[in-house]
Amino acid sequence: MTELIDAIGPVFVVILIGYGAARTKLLPSNTGTALSRYLFFFSIPFLIFSNIYAAEPAEIANFRFLLAYFLTLCSSILIGLVIFGWFFGLRRATLVVQVLGSFYANATYVGVPVCMLALGSAIPPLLILMVQVLFFMPAVSTLLDLLTNGRTGLSFPQTLRIIFTNPMLISGAGALILKALSIRLPGFITTGVDLLARPAMTVGLFALGFTCYLPSTRGFTRVQVRSAVIAAFMKVFIQPLLAFLIGRYLIGLDPWWARSLTICAGLPCAVNAFVLSQRYDAAENESKLTLIFSTALFSAAITVFLLLF
Repeated sequence: MTELIDAIGPVFVVILIGYGAARTKLLPSNTGTALSRYLFFFSIPFLIFSNIYAAEPAEIANFRFLLAYFLTLCSSILIGLVIFGWFFGLRRATLVVQVLGSFYANATYVGVPVCMLALGSAIPPLLILMVQVLFFMPAVSTLLDLLTNGRTGLSFPQTLRIIFTNPMLISGAGALILKALSIRLPGFITTGVDLLARPAMTVGLFALGFTCYLPSTRGFTRVQVRSAVIAAFMKVFIQPLLAFLIGRYLIGLDPWWARSLTICAGLPCAVNAFVLSQRYDAAENESKLTLIFSTALFSAAITVFLLLF
């Protein structure tokens, strides 16, 4: 139990400190926005680059596990589009950000310590990190660029410009190219990249807590709370169920890998959804609540799992 608290407790500590900084007005009111821009253009792209560049070939070679997780995320996205698009009537960027919060997992800062505790291995969360940062994160942020560009009927060159100037796509593609060509960067460069990448989780959670302090006129609405509760429930309970069914019966993973896939699929929402909500001014309150609710639900769910198994 102590190890679990050590893994998840710091998440709430940093959020509360950010909230306290806003409530006491120690920092300017636009600090949350500034930090989110820093995360979007610098820290998260460098984190993506660092994770991919440092990955060993053996870590990304379990293609059946990768396929199972990819199919799990695709299934979760379809369910999210139906629920948030149909029942809640969300559209365009707001819909995309809310669906992202319902499937994108905190694979690094929660996933690695939890999987070491529950599975004795950090490989499964690193594998799902590959799927997320190589495909889903660049795809979602590029889609949001296109949806919020403010124009209709974008030309093909304009669309390509938006896609290929996306910082997350650039960082992921750059790391893959270097690995494919077996190009080794000097140590001082990789160290500098790591230094820029490390603050991503801490700064993101601090910014989340900071922006959670809202004047009463801009507080959370009941619809936003309900939407976040459903997204958190989907992330922590529905997605692991889908993962187990897909991994065990469709892909045919052995019991250990199926259990690994299930735990990884149930990891709480990552801070990335909140960062994109700030960047694109979409589903900001929902993304904050989804992250907090999913982390709380996961804490309870993984505690029960560890006690039983």
